[in-house]
Amino acid sequence: MLKGIGMLLILLSGAGLGFSSVFQMNRRLRELKNLRRMALLLENEIGCAHTVLAQALERTGRKLDGCAVFARGLAKRLRSGSGSSMEVMFREQAEEYTRNWELSQRDFELLCQLGMHLGRESRKVQIEQLQLFEKELEQEILSFEKTMPAKQRMYRSLGILGGLFLAILVF
Repeated sequence: MLKGIGMLLILLSGAGLGFSSVFQMNRRLRELKNLRRMALLLENEIGCAHTVLAQALERTGRKLDGCAVFARGLAKRLRSGSGSSMEVMFREQAEEYTRNWELSQRDFELLCQLGMHLGRESRKVQIEQLQLFEKELEQEILSFEKTMPAKQRMYRSLGILGGLFLAILVF
């Protein structure tokens, strides 16, 4: 009886690990799409509304749900004028909030590259950088969506089979 319950718990924990990995993949995809939306909204605020970056970030933060805290925090840092460069403030803000995100290191570096060109270049260059960021994010999203179903099946299967293997091995 106890042996059966133990085997079942091991099997369920293995399956839980597999499904947890699938959940992380879905979360990363959602966050990449939120970043793309943030870039599009920033591009519209800077290009069409002709707002300064701090105000554009604040307005964008009000319209977002996923990256809102990041955008508002960056706007607050810009308004405080801590004396740091935009690149440093952007990286610090990204580091602070990516701890809670499921972004890869490549995604993080892509985000930080955007910070190198915002705020100190002309409006035209900022818009071009935002468009470039959007295109790179779009490519990342497409390649991730392409490989995602196979990886999700693999993670689910490995979780279940790993749990089954461990249950058999232990008992």
